[in-house]
Amino acid sequence: MTIRRGISVLGAMSLLLAACAQPPKYSGHDDPFKSMSPKSERKFSSAKLCLLLTENTNLAMAHVSEVHGMMGMLGAPANEFDPKRLVADLTETLETRFRETVRARSLEEGRSLGCNVSLALDLKIKVGTISFQDITVDMTGALADDKGARLDSFSGKGGEMVPFPNTGPGGPFATAWGNALKEFETGLDKSQPLAAFVAGLPKYAEPGPAAVSAPAPAPAVNMTAVDMAFWDSVKVSKNPADFQAYLQKFPNGSFANLARTRLDSLGEAAPPRLTPLALPADGKIDFGSYHALVIGNNDYRFVTPLATAVNDARTVAELLEKDYGFKVSLLLNATRNQTLDAFDDLRRTLTDRDNLLIFYAGHGYLDHDSDRGFWMPVDADGKHRANWLSNSDLADFVRAARAKHVLVVADSCYAGTLTRNLSVQMTGLDAMWRLAQKRARTALVSGGLEPVEDSGGGGHSVFAKAFLDSLRSNTGVVDTSQIFSSMRRQVILGAQQTPQYGDIRQTGHEGGDFIFVRKK
Repeated sequence: MTIRRGISVLGAMSLLLAACAQPPKYSGHDDPFKSMSPKSERKFSSAKLCLLLTENTNLAMAHVSEVHGMMGMLGAPANEFDPKRLVADLTETLETRFRETVRARSLEEGRSLGCNVSLALDLKIKVGTISFQDITVDMTGALADDKGARLDSFSGKGGEMVPFPNTGPGGPFATAWGNALKEFETGLDKSQPLAAFVAGLPKYAEPGPAAVSAPAPAPAVNMTAVDMAFWDSVKVSKNPADFQAYLQKFPNGSFANLARTRLDSLGEAAPPRLTPLALPADGKIDFGSYHALVIGNNDYRFVTPLATAVNDARTVAELLEKDYGFKVSLLLNATRNQTLDAFDDLRRTLTDRDNLLIFYAGHGYLDHDSDRGFWMPVDADGKHRANWLSNSDLADFVRAARAKHVLVVADSCYAGTLTRNLSVQMTGLDAMWRLAQKRARTALVSGGLEPVEDSGGGGHSVFAKAFLDSLRSNTGVVDTSQIFSSMRRQVILGAQQTPQYGDIRQTGHEGGDFIFVRKK
């Protein structure tokens, strides 16, 4: 019998040795906002602003950072291409006009942060190669109110054609950037729809003297500055773990694309990139309650024990419970009877408003004569099938469960016998709504008709790590087809196995999909 997963050994020593880089030299500077006017005197003082950065903006910031590095290698002045300056300029543009500015990843998150106005910034920067001629800066802002309704849009453009090396005051990029930013600020200041909306908000007043017994408020955290500081600390590293850590903290950060490029050059896959859908402004979509049965089997009595299945199960259970609000039942080193008892408990309690996820990490087996796959509880004997759990047993439970959506995530050998091909792709909020209403009986499995690996994911299996990374990268609402698309390449690159996603045969699948909704 083939065990669930094989062991793979990575040659990590060279990467660890290469990580011994010198720390960056930080330059001191004055607080750029120390001379700000009081909040009550700012042009839009009654409004709290959420800033949303588009993908173009992230690409532009990464491009400027690349040019900054190239100029340094060429021995030319690189100060005008310093991305920290761009961030400071944009921050000051907003902080001097609005009562408060915070970073958000979606309109829905902006509402949860109490923002009155959201600004989507779309920035495009081009710096000609070789001669560094043909410099253009194009920034566009789109404003929405606290209900997500469009208020206004405006833009700023700047361009220069200066031969390299440049000797002009400030440099060509500084000129182009300054012109674009000035036009952008003018458009913002002259926005009549914004002014009219802010005029209808309660007036902001500076807080009076605090009571003697009241504790001092905690200082606001400038996440843009934190993003920049984090990147400064890792940007010259040769250790992939540093860039993985940056992307986990800032999946949509100013330097996310550059971090992904660095990981690719170091031969390591970046965390998956998901594009969650925003919820409607009225919040009327009810996805129902979420339940999970999570099973991890290491300590087999009659067959070879496994190394990571229990840790995989524990981590998945914790993530589903804390970040997604699942009610989780966790079974570790479960026997056949314990597994079936858990199935029976769920059958008695689930309703047609519920969503159920079953995660299994453990041994699997394929009976070639019957073309049937099996899960193997810890009391399974390799020579006798009395305590094996067949795909038919699992399908019977899934078919009878009253839950609207059932998703089986199986990290075991030969799990592909559960599924058949399924093509589901979410294209927008309406499509998500339709998927959420239809009955779903699907399985996401670690491989097809093949053995799969028990390690390779830093204490997890390759498949479990990819699944966890995808769930952690989600910042809103995604369907399982998006989860599968984001993790598939990571699994294929990390192990000799190909994950699959499909509907479970003959269980009443009606074309829906399991929807993951992250807690705010």
